[in-house]
Amino acid sequence: MMSSIPVILSEDKIESTGILHEYLFMFYFSVYFIFAGTRLGGNMKKLKKISDTVNSQTKHNWTFLSNHSHVLICLYRDPETRLRDIAISVGITERAIAKIVEDLEIAGFLEKTKEGRRNKYKVHKNVYLRHQLESHKTVGELLDLLK
Repeated sequence: MMSSIPVILSEDKIESTGILHEYLFMFYFSVYFIFAGTRLGGNMKKLKKISDTVNSQTKHNWTFLSNHSHVLICLYRDPETRLRDIAISVGITERAIAKIVEDLEIAGFLEKTKEGRRNKYKVHKNVYLRHQLESHKTVGELLDLLK
């Protein structure tokens, strides 16, 4: 059985540490839990109740505006703000903010210029929104509404 399982460590190390046994126990328990869950009876009902509670608490954590629009609004309000500050305001990582800023630049909504060690952002208000439902409106109209 040992030779049929792909192993990163050598077999003698696995046997001496018991890692393989723990791994196999966790794996088999997980498989049993998934496939034989209907035989767990009350425990499955408890898990479903917990899952429903979590889902009911997270169902309402959505907003009308996307993270892209949140970033654009932040940069419109303060063109010299740092990405770190935007990340805190929007509630996503700084890396995600950098990717969104790149997306907005590529799409022509935003222009970035370097001033010393900082970046300054200019929002192009005359660019039309991308989705067909609002493509008759410009970014400026949306930003003026939300500023």
